[in-house]
Amino acid sequence: MKSKKIFIIMILILLVGAILYHIPIGINKTVSVCTLEGKKSIVTLHVRWQKSFFRPTELKGTIMEGNVTYRSINDMNSSYDYGSFIDNLTRKRNKEEHIPLFVIDGKDNHDLFDNIISLSVSDMSFTKINLYIANGDDINTYYGPAKTAEEAETLAMNFYHD
Repeated sequence: MKSKKIFIIMILILLVGAILYHIPIGINKTVSVCTLEGKKSIVTLHVRWQKSFFRPTELKGTIMEGNVTYRSINDMNSSYDYGSFIDNLTRKRNKEEHIPLFVIDGKDNHDLFDNIISLSVSDMSFTKINLYIANGDDINTYYGPAKTAEEAETLAMNFYHD
């Protein structure tokens, strides 16, 4: 009887741990960003890191640049191909994160990739960000947080270093 209670308690602890592990980590912040040429913008991030036991941690949500809202392509497409099970486990073991493209919310599929944001982050708290924003022929790479071209250049030079 005592071993049965211990077994049930262990199962409950594992179940609670699994539920807590899968709770998304939300990031809501507004960041000043700047290109190396000095072009400035304000970016608002409403994103979350979604953990999984069998896939890399994935970023989902929206990014607002100016008056334009971009949504994670994974949020828009339920049939997103994550690759094979073994590949995903390998990427998970290597502590890789999956940051998909962000596209303009509500666009048709034929012009979905005319306006995109590709995001890189230095860590899961978004201490430093790099945004590649393509709006048709207007393509810019922003670094943040930065208010001047000099700050953007400093971030660009040591983006992946502490």
